[in-house]
Amino acid sequence: MNKENIGPDNKHLINLKEINEQIITIRENIYREDKKDPPGHFVDFDLLPVSMLHTYDIERVVYADYSGGNVVRGYDVMTGECIYEDNWSYDTTELFRGYSNCSSYIMTTTPESNYLRVFDIKSKRKLSADPHHRGRVVDLVMAHKENYTITAGVDGYVNIFSNFTFELLRVLKAGNHGIPYSIALIPFEPVLAVGYSDGNILLFNINTGDSILSFRGCKPGYLKSICSSEEHIVVATQNGISAFSLNGELITSISLPFQPGMIKCGIGDLWQHSPRRIANIRRNDPFMTNSIFITTAMGGVYLYDYLESKLIHTIEGHNESITGLIISSDKTLFTCSYDGAIRHYDCVSKKCIRIFYKSDGCRSVSVSNNLKYLGTSGVIDNKAKIVDMITGKITHAIKHQDSIRCVRFGEVDGDEYLFTGSWDRTINQYDVLSGELVRTFNAPGRVCDLLISSPLLFIAFYDRDKNGGFQINDIKTGKLLYISNNHEQKERFSRCVILGIMEEYLFTGGDDGKIYQWNTRTYTIVSIMDCKGSVRNICLDNVRKLLFAGLDESSIMVWDTKNGVLLKTFKSYCSPVSILVITEDYLFAGHENGGVSQYDIRTFNYLKAYNYHSQRIWDMYYNKSNRTLITSCGDGKINFISIDTGKIKGRFYNINKGYLWVTEPDEDNPRGYYWTDQTDRIIIAEAEEQSKDIKIRSNIVAEYHSVYNNRKLVMSKINGEAYFDIFKEKTTRFQNKNEITKLAENTQCKMLGEGSIVRGE
Repeated sequence: MNKENIGPDNKHLINLKEINEQIITIRENIYREDKKDPPGHFVDFDLLPVSMLHTYDIERVVYADYSGGNVVRGYDVMTGECIYEDNWSYDTTELFRGYSNCSSYIMTTTPESNYLRVFDIKSKRKLSADPHHRGRVVDLVMAHKENYTITAGVDGYVNIFSNFTFELLRVLKAGNHGIPYSIALIPFEPVLAVGYSDGNILLFNINTGDSILSFRGCKPGYLKSICSSEEHIVVATQNGISAFSLNGELITSISLPFQPGMIKCGIGDLWQHSPRRIANIRRNDPFMTNSIFITTAMGGVYLYDYLESKLIHTIEGHNESITGLIISSDKTLFTCSYDGAIRHYDCVSKKCIRIFYKSDGCRSVSVSNNLKYLGTSGVIDNKAKIVDMITGKITHAIKHQDSIRCVRFGEVDGDEYLFTGSWDRTINQYDVLSGELVRTFNAPGRVCDLLISSPLLFIAFYDRDKNGGFQINDIKTGKLLYISNNHEQKERFSRCVILGIMEEYLFTGGDDGKIYQWNTRTYTIVSIMDCKGSVRNICLDNVRKLLFAGLDESSIMVWDTKNGVLLKTFKSYCSPVSILVITEDYLFAGHENGGVSQYDIRTFNYLKAYNYHSQRIWDMYYNKSNRTLITSCGDGKINFISIDTGKIKGRFYNINKGYLWVTEPDEDNPRGYYWTDQTDRIIIAEAEEQSKDIKIRSNIVAEYHSVYNNRKLVMSKINGEAYFDIFKEKTTRFQNKNEITKLAENTQCKMLGEGSIVRGE
């Protein structure tokens, strides 16, 4: 028998001799160490918040990530490549405040202990210093001209250190003003502005420590942060910003429709970098002298001319709050965020030039009708990917101008297409095989959900300060058939409009707490279901005509779609519901804390919970053919979970280049397998017997990869194919080649008898 023999369903069967040879090779290469266990491996994958930015040289962007990974990385601005990476030796799970300047130092401080971490980019040295505060440091700046490091602490003091020796030079304390929430240096002057919790702003000479001026900046408890230009000090409060002259006179106030976060002045921020970078700046340029950048909790940046009280530009793209912001003399902006990305914006063209990241979250997931392709979109990179489920390789990468919020496969006249919906207000239709763009549909707002029921395309959208709704397009012609804006915007929520279809009815849910049932033939509302809470997702039981609604308030409602009657409300698993999926027997709810809860579809009784993710589960898909639940999460992983056993069959990691799959260790496969073209992501190590230290065994890396980097084993396990059963790890527990050969022969006979399929290369 050879690979040309045709088995059941016209599928090729693999050569039995080849099976035996591969099994024997596994035993000889890995298990020849007798009683000593072979090394294990783990995946080097992190998707962590970025805590600060630094531009030591304008050709480089350096950022430090202190949330768990304790990593300092350098990126080339022109290519986007990670130039170097260095790890801290300290253990922590906290996010730090930080600061840096042209001296090449990155300084950070931890909230849990009062010491400074110092990283010298030039020498790659790691140092630490005592800031001499009783309690944590709340803000930190560096004066490059005077070579000072200045820290503000919860103890009410502002301390000044030498950048070279870290010797404490002087302490600034002026009366009982509470905690110094924020500090800023006045450009080109040895003057420090300190904003206190009682609402007062104090100016100090940093060379002498003398107090120069004190004035009221806001109400007590209202101050959030301050920044400074050459002539003004700008104060951010809970509801707006105010600009003061350097003698304390109020110049202007601007009320904002949001609560401001971090604020930066153009020339004030630029001054913190190398003097040669600002030598030729036109100080009369309003962009540098009058502009202020204000961050929001939702990841946006508002650019204002604060003297004219005019909004110039709104910059969006981050999915979480911004933790660092740097302004460049070429009118570009660097931002970093909790979402794990750095974005480089051109404030003139109002476009994102480049995104810097190593790993991405997974925003959406879909599987093609023929089960050959996986579709997913990232949270960071504005891309969608088409992945071959047999080879595990990415066949096409699709890019939008803004974040892709949903991907859906759909058939039109027997051909398979991928539809991608984006915040750039477009929906693109791509041919799955060629990856070519077939058609673009336009929406009046940000696209947040898609539904394909050929020949119709249903698009959900929302927009700032406008109602959300849906539209219906003819897929073949692209013609707009109907549009509705029925879902009202609420103060807290405005971006959730979701869709479901049952026969001739379309259901739309929104943050206004309403679910509308529409007749798709007449475009009329049949019924309205009032959930009295933000509807985050809906799914439909087409057999029993039931609708399940997942709410932000951590509950699930069950509605009878025939008469619009509420049948039951029950609490979900400990956090808001982000996505719902039903199978033949179960209801699965994905949650914002990364958990998945399982319920009986008939009784609605809670059965169990799975905790395989660390962040919000954005999307889920049920593969009925092999009873697999596929979860897509903000932590960058797509999990393939067997609903019969509750165990993970495998994972797909969303990395910025290449592909990375793994199977989980279990009793049959104590190490699991992986499939990747980025083998540097796989760390091969063994634990020392007398300690918890990990020792990297570089001498066996190539040999280890040759066995465990195995496409057939990984992809067949995830796809639920019989090939994986032949190579179960327990086959290597047999003592000689004859027993292994016998096992393989019996397995093949069993397969032929039951009509199972084995795929070869």
